[in-house]
Amino acid sequence: MSFFSRIRAFLSFKKSSKKEEPSPPDSLKQIKIAMETLRKKSDTLSDSFKEEKLFLSRLNEIVRSIKKEDNPTAIKFEQDILEKITSASADCSKAIITNSNEELKKSLRSLDFSIKQRCAFKEED
Repeated sequence: MSFFSRIRAFLSFKKSSKKEEPSPPDSLKQIKIAMETLRKKSDTLSDSFKEEKLFLSRLNEIVRSIKKEDNPTAIKFEQDILEKITSASADCSKAIITNSNEELKKSLRSLDFSIKQRCAFKEED
C-alpha cells in the first residue's frame, strides 16, 4: 500500500467514524414545550387565578397551531416568545408563593403580544 493510499484510507476512516451531533431543537419546538410546561405549572395556582389559567390555556392552543417558518424575522419573534415564556414562568412561581397576580398578568400580556406578532408575521407571508 502506497503512502497516499494509506492517508486516503485513514482520512476516510476518520470521516466515517465521526459521530454526528444531534442538532439543537428548533425554536418553535422549544416554544411549544416551554408553553405546555408553563400551562401545567399554572395548574398549581389557586382558584383565584382562574382567569390567568384560562388565558394560558388559550395561548397554549395558539402556540400549538403556529407553523414553522425559516425566515430570520420569524425566528427573532420566536426567540422573543421564549424569553417571555421564561419571564412568565418566573412570575407564575412568584404568584404560587405570594398569591399575587399583578406581575403574572403583566408578563402574560407581554407574552400574548409577542405571540400575536409572530402570528401576524405568519399571515403576511
